[in-house]
Amino acid sequence: MLAFEAAADPAKYPEAGPPHRVEAVYHPAFTAGLLKVIVRLMPLFGRDPRRFGRNHDIDLLQVISWEAPAHVRIDISRYLEVKQRASACHRSQARPGGMFRWLPGFIARRMNGAESLTQAIPAPGRRVRHDLFLGPEA
Repeated sequence: MLAFEAAADPAKYPEAGPPHRVEAVYHPAFTAGLLKVIVRLMPLFGRDPRRFGRNHDIDLLQVISWEAPAHVRIDISRYLEVKQRASACHRSQARPGGMFRWLPGFIARRMNGAESLTQAIPAPGRRVRHDLFLGPEA
């Protein structure tokens, strides 16, 4: 957000060129719908939703309360394998196969086949969009 503000300020970083007003800011959205179902199913697979993750320090019951609405949902299913390989390069993103590697494949694909974003600036419209490049008012 500091970079967003600095981009439009002519006094900040003049060596970077003229100021630029960014049209929109998006953050990752978190809709807990499917995760709520998974949390209910976890005990059936011998998993404790209050002790999740590599270090067993993630309380998924708490996580599902952190919902942020999805204003943009982008189908990335064609790039899912690339996304998974990239995520596997980062220790914070869990072990190869993902945090939910124990889930049946069709559920894992459903969870990971789209990216959801919350539109922070400007205030979002009412419908979910499927393209970031149409501009914030599309």
